[in-house]
Amino acid sequence: MALTKDHGRQPVLSAKMPFTFSDLTSGAITEAIDLPGGAQLIDGEVVITTAFDSGTSDAIEVGLLGVATDTYLSSTSIASAGTTALVPTGGSLAAANTVTIEWTAVGTAATAGVGFVRLGYVIDGRATDVQP
Repeated sequence: MALTKDHGRQPVLSAKMPFTFSDLTSGAITEAIDLPGGAQLIDGEVVITTAFDSGTSDAIEVGLLGVATDTYLSSTSIASAGTTALVPTGGSLAAANTVTIEWTAVGTAATAGVGFVRLGYVIDGRATDVQP
């Protein structure tokens, strides 16, 4: 059976959610970015611009609400500035869902920490252009 070529094209959509230590509660899931059904994550990252400074350690996970807290990023230290790539799952969302952040702080309370989550995604069946 031959493939039927699809000439529809779409740009990659991008969503960015900034956060600080005061926006998050250690051990709690924080809703960050809503995605529509059919969305497929193709890239993304967590960027820490100011290190989190809890007394012992700071870690972050990025997941999907009601699915897993670490769908896109397993527990990763955010005790220093830097960029960590998210890991796309390769599948499209069957229904709309929300990307979440879970911060875990150990030791004394943080007094600093700034960063953002950025997602790049496409949506199944969406085309904004047609390639000749």
